[in-house]
Amino acid sequence: MRLRAIISGLGLACLLMLGVVSSGCASKAGADSAIGKMPWDTDRFVYVDVRALRGDDDLADLYDVWKDSAGPTLTMRGIDRSDVTWAAYGDSLTLLGGKFDLTEIGHELDDKNYADDEYRGVEVWTKPYGNELVALMNNLIIIGGEEPVEETIRVIKEGEDSLGDDNDVADVLKKLPDGTLTEVHTDNWLIDSVLAGYEAVGLSVEKEDDQTLKVTAVVKFDDDEYARDGLVQIEDYLDLQYMHVDVTRDGQYVIGTAEVDIEDAESLFRRG
Repeated sequence: MRLRAIISGLGLACLLMLGVVSSGCASKAGADSAIGKMPWDTDRFVYVDVRALRGDDDLADLYDVWKDSAGPTLTMRGIDRSDVTWAAYGDSLTLLGGKFDLTEIGHELDDKNYADDEYRGVEVWTKPYGNELVALMNNLIIIGGEEPVEETIRVIKEGEDSLGDDNDVADVLKKLPDGTLTEVHTDNWLIDSVLAGYEAVGLSVEKEDDQTLKVTAVVKFDDDEYARDGLVQIEDYLDLQYMHVDVTRDGQYVIGTAEVDIEDAESLFRRG
């Protein structure tokens, strides 16, 4: 059970629940830019290069799954899924990049009785019931609770510290390969229950060939000793789920790579 718990902790289950996989043509710059917009205290970050996913025929079925998963959230707010080029997910927070008709989205939110307002010079819409803001910023839409949305606006507009300014997160991102999917955790109770002394955990998934995905996991530990202790557990986790597993340690880092059939990734998603 502990090994199965780390599956969700390391993020694959969450990744698949979002309908996310990756192709090899993505740019790390996209993830770096998105994480630079996330508030400093974000514990979980997921970046999806939707345009790359949409443009890969080998991943067409998985893109359809992403559309089905993201569709209701977007449709309810008047956002056309085909306008989304990337998406990033944090704690009670969604960032969408693309070329949007913000006027039309505003009309849709108005029809749904959202109240329009402004925060730090940004157009924001408040849901009539509950705690939700939708902020419209040129080629960026921010959806989430009032506090995280306002924090994000301050990060972007006023230069407050972002998750990308966290040294541990930055170190893990540097060691992850390019991919349409990039995920980082800094605090997760499931990971806490399995791994001791970690600072940040990262995951990326990229297309190896027309049938196979390559999974890379990077864990930064507080020191070499914790890394030595965690290596076996990480290897066991990857062996449980994937094929062609290779796990190495580089000082306080443990880096694991593995492969999974695209069809198997689909089945994992459908169970999620």
